[in-house]
Amino acid sequence: MLGRAPKRREYVRSGMAIKRYGSWTDALRRAGIEPLDVRKSISKDELGAILIQKTEELGYIPRVSSDEFKQAKINLDHGTLL
Repeated sequence: MLGRAPKRREYVRSGMAIKRYGSWTDALRRAGIEPLDVRKSISKDELGAILIQKTEELGYIPRVSSDEFKQAKINLDHGTLL
């Protein structure tokens, strides 16, 4: 068990599910799984605090394409903040 809704890239036949149900979110709901929207689970204030903390740790503002930002996004996708 994942303990969360599977991501589209984790499911081999996600393309078939999307064609049949219109979107990955709709396919999950039809399967009785409630998708998690990470953007809604963290407030704007919390996200701002995370960005400030990361900027202080790195000594510069991380860019979207930076490895640090990608790692932070992976951590968010797996339910941890940093």
